[in-house]
Order: sequence, then structure tokens, then C-alpha cells
Amino acid sequence: MKQTIALIRMELVRMFTSRRWLAGLLIWGVVGKLAADEVGSHVRNVGLGGWTIFDVHAALVNNMFFVGFLLLTTFVLIACDGLARDRETRFAHIVMVRAGSRWEWWVSKALPMALAAVVFQAGALGVTLAAAVYEGGTISRAPSAFALGEVNESADVASQLFFTPVQPGTDMLVREIGTSLYLSLGFAAIGMAVLALTVRFPASWLPGLVTVGVVLGDRILGWFIHASWYAWVSPSLRLMEAAHSAAVVHDPLPLWSSLVWWTVLLAGSTIAGLRMLRRVDV
Repeated sequence: MKQTIALIRMELVRMFTSRRWLAGLLIWGVVGKLAADEVGSHVRNVGLGGWTIFDVHAALVNNMFFVGFLLLTTFVLIACDGLARDRETRFAHIVMVRAGSRWEWWVSKALPMALAAVVFQAGALGVTLAAAVYEGGTISRAPSAFALGEVNESADVASQLFFTPVQPGTDMLVREIGTSLYLSLGFAAIGMAVLALTVRFPASWLPGLVTVGVVLGDRILGWFIHASWYAWVSPSLRLMEAAHSAAVVHDPLPLWSSLVWWTVLLAGSTIAGLRMLRRVDV
């Protein structure tokens, strides 16, 4: 047990001192700024006035380009190639001597990756709120007219197009923390699947390429397949909060189904990765 904890600690230090987190900081700032501009310009165009910083995060995490490509790909590049890099550099041999078993080595990669998913979403939330303050969003946990989905009668248009309209008494901070935790589960599940893939194909460039390819392929198929069954098998669609809302989509996904979907992917990838790791030559 002490060896496993020591390995986890070593992997956490390696991961969180990596310069790749600078790319994460940059991407957080870029998507936060773009989302704030999008929300602010839309609210001004429909003449509703104010918007809050939490509206920006709610809109950001329902934008497939921001979440599925920029954030998810950056996270995978930061947190999901450690095992492949160890094998490419032959560092795995040194670690295996210290680990004593492949199970301990796998745990030392999987747990830090899952923790990184939570940290990554917390960072995205914090930087997005800071960018929203800079762009003029108000600091209020009460929902704005934009978040409530109110209608500007003079413009004859709904103010809220980007995420599920909330109830008047909603605490927007709690709502966005909940959304971040949900995305942490999704990112951890996807990250674990990619990590397991690198057991079979130990190439450090593979995680980013596979992530972009799967999300892009999923989106292309989604343009052509309009049957309701496809929503149930689409991983990128399940990342979207609004995909679970009847107020936004015609055939919403039950939230419980997505929680089960991500949990099964996380558990299945963990088991599959360990089984493959026991058979490969490191």
C-alpha cells in the first residue's frame, strides 16, 4: 500500500508540474473570453441588459467546439499519455521495479488522471468566471433574465439560446459547480478509455489524435443520423447539459442514463486497461 501511495504521489507531482498546464490555462482563458463575448453580444442584441458571470460558464459548457474539441483535447493531452510516455522512454522499467506489480502501476496512472479531470474542470470554471468579470458580467448568484429564458416582447425573441433555462430561485453558483462535477465524470471516463488504449498502443501522440477523431466523427455522424437512438450512443452529445433538457431538445436524454453511461465507461475502461496491461510487454 505504501508503494502504491508513493507512486501516486510521484505521478501527481509529475502531472501537475508539467508545462502542459500552461496550455490548459490558455485554453480556459480563450474559451471563457469567447463565451463571454457570445453571451454579452446576444443579451445586448435582444435588449435584456444584464447578465451574470455564471451565465457564461453555463453557455460555455454547452458549446460543442469549446467542450468537445478545445477543453477535452487539452485535458487528454495533459493527463492521459503518462503511461505511454513511460513506455516510450523506458522509464516504465524503473517504475515497475518500485511498484512491484502492474496493478499498482496502473492505479498510479488511473487515480491521478481522474483527479486531474476534477482539477481541470475547477480551473475552467474559475478562469471562465474571471474572464466573465473582465467582460462586464455581474457577480450575482441569482439567475439573470438571460438564464431564466425570458422573452423580450419588443424583439419577439427568447433571450436564452445556449443552455437550459433555470428556475427563479436557482443558485447559479451551485448549478455551475454541479455541471463542472458532471463534466469531471465525463472527462475522467473518456480519459480512462484513452489511457487504456495507450496500454495496447503505447504512443504519446495517440490520445490527442483519437480524441479529436472520435469527437469529429461523432459530430459528422450526428449531422446525418437524426434518429433518436443515436443520441443514446453519442458520447459528445452526453457532455452537453442541454441535451438532457426538454426545454432545449425535442427528445432529451435522462440525466441518470448519462451518469450510468459515464460510470460504466469509467469502470469498463479501468478493468480493460488492467487486463491488457497484464499481457503486454513493458
